[in-house]
Amino acid sequence: MKLDHLKTFQRVAHSGSFTRAAQELFITQPTVTQHIQSLEHEFGTQLLVRTKQSSYLTPEGKHLLRTADAVFRMLDEVSDAFRNRETRVGGELKLAASTVMGNYFLPEILAAFIEKYPAVQLSMTYGNSWNIASWVQEGLVDFGFAPPVSGFPHLNFLPLHTERCAFAVGMKHPLAGREAFEPEELSGAPFIVREKGTSIFSVTERWIHRHVWKEDPPAFMTFTDMQTIKKIVACNVGITLLPECTLQFESQLGLLHLIRLDESLCVSYALVYRQNLACSDLRSIFMAFLCQRLAASAQTAEAARLIGAEFVQSKK
Repeated sequence: MKLDHLKTFQRVAHSGSFTRAAQELFITQPTVTQHIQSLEHEFGTQLLVRTKQSSYLTPEGKHLLRTADAVFRMLDEVSDAFRNRETRVGGELKLAASTVMGNYFLPEILAAFIEKYPAVQLSMTYGNSWNIASWVQEGLVDFGFAPPVSGFPHLNFLPLHTERCAFAVGMKHPLAGREAFEPEELSGAPFIVREKGTSIFSVTERWIHRHVWKEDPPAFMTFTDMQTIKKIVACNVGITLLPECTLQFESQLGLLHLIRLDESLCVSYALVYRQNLACSDLRSIFMAFLCQRLAASAQTAEAARLIGAEFVQSKK
């Protein structure tokens, strides 16, 4: 006996209609008829009497309905038990992330995780790449999400995402409306950048040093807050180079003009974790969940494969 046949019988019995049962189960009416006939053939007795207006149960059908209701009630209880088991997963999970990862990459993933595991105490600390690597290495956080940095031989940096960077100027800046510019045009204008120790500072610095300047290269003005940088640039002071995802909102509002000058200007982000990390149940659950979420997107499917190969499977 097939459960889907029994479910069809239960719907017909409770609704009194083959048509209504087909609609509720999203199957065709001939399929409903076939399911009922299969059950009657299997049990060797008539279960339903069908009239033009409705259907009603035979004595044998009434007995089967009581059994079917009990079976599906028990199946629902089993499903509820496993769902409750998931929601009872608890403990503390400490994460650290860069501004880009914490504000633009992780929120939807973490929201879905919290919804599925509401008893988990989840915390997020923000910092630059070096800070995050230090916190992971010292065991202050379980996992980090940040660009890779050197000098941490006991950490693994698993590639997650690469974000292209774009130059941005205010809408009244001399470069506004332009699709390109020559580096010399920046002479005398400040570069508004993140602080040293961030990957975007390094990307900006490398771009500056790649060019031979007829005059002095632009001076750096550094800020730890990305929102402050964007607001200053929107006031037509200087130029900035930031990951493009962080500039989209201001660009759509008409506050900043983006110049995509060099496709090689990118920042790569990674999952940061300690080598030989003890695999607690909560850490395993989080990594399996992260792997599942990343696998759903074509852009991050490779990251999901790497997590599955290098972490989740190895920790089983």
